[in-house]
Amino acid sequence: YTNIELMDYNAELYAVENEGKFGVIDFKGNILINLDYDAIGIDASKFKENDIKSSYILAGKLIPVKKGDLWGFFDTSGKQITEYKYDELGYIVPSNNAGYSLLVVPEYNMIVVEKDEKYTVMTTDGKEVWDFFPFDSVYLSIEGGETTYKMSYNAQTLDLGDYLDKMGYGKNTNSANMNTQENENMNKSEENQQ
Repeated sequence: YTNIELMDYNAELYAVENEGKFGVIDFKGNILINLDYDAIGIDASKFKENDIKSSYILAGKLIPVKKGDLWGFFDTSGKQITEYKYDELGYIVPSNNAGYSLLVVPEYNMIVVEKDEKYTVMTTDGKEVWDFFPFDSVYLSIEGGETTYKMSYNAQTLDLGDYLDKMGYGKNTNSANMNTQENENMNKSEENQQ
């Protein structure tokens, strides 16, 4: 390897590089993610207010990997969680806008993902909350010392946390217990508004 970097001591994982390609090995040297990727991990400095603990492991479980121009995710056991389909990870707030850039919604263990300049959030098991990418932005707001998560849709600003609660996603869960029928109803309602 031309470079080895500790990803997380508790997960016992290293990011490795060889000839410009990246992969992941465990403490014993076993390859968990082959050295086939153009990047592993994110630039956490873009998300300072998001308090990201590791550039390599998001929401305690997901390893972001880039293949060509697209991002996908593996879990810490080396299992592929998503296809390579995201143009970017997180939302970067333009310098002239209010709010802060957002990648991880820790209270819900979710990741902000982007495709074709639209955004949605994804659970740690790789499921997108909406079946399409409805939002123009998804960002962090800090007002009076209170942190909230906002999303803009059709020139409206909505509270992401309130929306996720209404859809059945509980705080600090992996969101696997979501009411599927309510999600389908919300998706249909959003499509009708378009």
